[in-house]
Amino acid sequence: MKKQTILGILGTLVLGALGSGLWELIKPGISFLGSAALTVISLGFDSVVNDIYSRVGRANLPATWVKATALLILALMLYAITGIQTL
Repeated sequence: MKKQTILGILGTLVLGALGSGLWELIKPGISFLGSAALTVISLGFDSVVNDIYSRVGRANLPATWVKATALLILALMLYAITGIQTL
């Protein structure tokens, strides 16, 4: 094998190991951000959050995406309205 090929393989393994270690460090933070975003988008209504989780559990993904997207659009519209009023 060529020296360049061996160095490429070793570099790939090292980068993979570093990426995997970094992911293990930031995974809890990503999970927390996802939960926090769902709470903010659903305005804290437990029934909405429970409905989204139950739809995901039943693998009813299209309906879940529609509801989550509608909530995100509503949140962005509310943000835009309050941002415009403060200008």
